[in-house]
Amino acid sequence: MCGKYAWACESRGSKAGLSDAAALALARQVTAKVNRSVRQRSDASVYGVKERWTLPTGGAGDCEDLALLKKKELMRLGIGGNRLKMAQVFTRRLEPHAVLVLRTGKGDYVIDNLNSSVKHWSSTGYTFVKMQGGGGKWDLVLLGPHAKRTGAKSRGATSSYKTKKTVFRSNLQQSQLR
Repeated sequence: MCGKYAWACESRGSKAGLSDAAALALARQVTAKVNRSVRQRSDASVYGVKERWTLPTGGAGDCEDLALLKKKELMRLGIGGNRLKMAQVFTRRLEPHAVLVLRTGKGDYVIDNLNSSVKHWSSTGYTFVKMQGGGGKWDLVLLGPHAKRTGAKSRGATSSYKTKKTVFRSNLQQSQLR
C-alpha cells in the first residue's frame, strides 16, 4: 500500500485547531459521501484478482478501496495521517473486512463502508486483527468479541487500544489453524 500510495503512510499531524468534534463531523460527511458514490464490488469482479488494495476505479471498489479513498479525502481536509489508520477486522459474521480508524482524545472511531455511521471501535462488534502502524508496518491488535485474552506477556504484539502489552489469541484464528 505504501509503495503505491506514499500519502497513505504519512504521519504528519492534523491542521492546527482541528478539534476531535470537527474531525468526527468531517469523518461522518466523507463516509456518507463515499458510501453513496462508490458501488461496492469485489476485487475479483473489478480487477479479476482475489485481492488488490487500491483506490476505487470506475466508481466501484471493495472495503479497503473505500477506506483508502476516505483516508485520502480526510487527509485532504486536514486530518493528519497520524490520526487515520487502516485496520483489518472480522465482522460479527466472522468475515474479513477492512476499515479506517480515526483516533481522537475520546478513543478510536471506525469509518466503515458497511454503514454510514461513525462508531467507537467497541460498538462495532468487530474483532480487530491488525492496524496500520508506523513506517507502513502493521501492528497486531486482536481485540473484540472473537479475541480471547490469554494474559501472556507480549513479544512484539502491541495493542493500540490498551497501554498494557498483552497477547491476544483469536478464537477464529485458532479454529482456522486446525
